[in-house]
Amino acid sequence: MTLDQAIAPNFGAYVTYVQDNKNHYFQAPVNESSYLNRTIAAGVQKQVGEHTFGANYMETRYSDTSATPGQPVTLTDRGELRYMGNWGTKLSTEASAALTKIQQEGYQTSWVRDYSLSGVYDVNDSSSLGASVMQSVLEINYTADAYVRKKLDSGVKYDFRLGRWGVGLGYGHREEERVRMDHSYVDVPKWNTWNLKLNGRLTSGVQLGLKG
Repeated sequence: MTLDQAIAPNFGAYVTYVQDNKNHYFQAPVNESSYLNRTIAAGVQKQVGEHTFGANYMETRYSDTSATPGQPVTLTDRGELRYMGNWGTKLSTEASAALTKIQQEGYQTSWVRDYSLSGVYDVNDSSSLGASVMQSVLEINYTADAYVRKKLDSGVKYDFRLGRWGVGLGYGHREEERVRMDHSYVDVPKWNTWNLKLNGRLTSGVQLGLKG
């Protein structure tokens, strides 16, 4: 069930409720299993000139309703702030920040923080320069396995036309902070990626695309 309402000019809000029940039946001696997923979400959005601001909240509750539950009740709360805007006729930007809280019966509370920022600048009518950066910070206190504690992705790309060909040049950088299962060691691998994309029409019926 979703309710979407325009409250005032350039200002709107929505509310969503979803409930999903799943039952699985098996032949003896395997026990039947039942799960209940409930999601409640709400958000608002406001446009001011060429800029749009938004805020969302979502709560998800997972319950194992089997006769002999094998999974703990999990409650996830997520809040997010978003922004999109144009600065003049050449520059457009997007940004977001989110905080997720994860609670499970019998375990400590865990947190996930997500941040992102991106922008595109139109150099001229046939070329543009884009850049982005995204980071996730995880505090998973209930896992017994190794996991990624922090992720960072960033990159730049330049798209332009060369005659009848479209050319894209890109560079990406990625880091992951990985924690060993017993939390005794931290590894931080890094990746650097360069890529080239080329696409164009050879004839009226043949188009070629290359990526490397």
